Amino acid sequence: MDYVFDDLQAIGEKKDYVLNRPADWATESDTIATIVWTVSAGLTASLQSNTTTAATIWLERTLAGVQTVTAKLTSAAGRVDIVTWGFA
Repeated sequence: MDYVFDDLQAIGEKKDYVLNRPADWATESDTIATIVWTVSAGLTASLQSNTTTAATIWLERTLAGVQTVTAKLTSAAGRVDIVTWGFA
């Protein structure tokens, strides 16, 4: 897991999380073309958006336990970066 967050603890709590494009993409002026979010059971995604430099997802915890969110970013140049966040 790339990141583990413990700030989304209460069932029904909602927060937004922002994922910026990878640093090597920025130095080469590559941009986010698409993003696909995969959200495990226990989390609900209510809003997803992205620009060429960042992607945002709003999450609501619906079950106790450990859940994960995976973001698959594809750049305009065809690069792929996969990031997984865990919520304890």
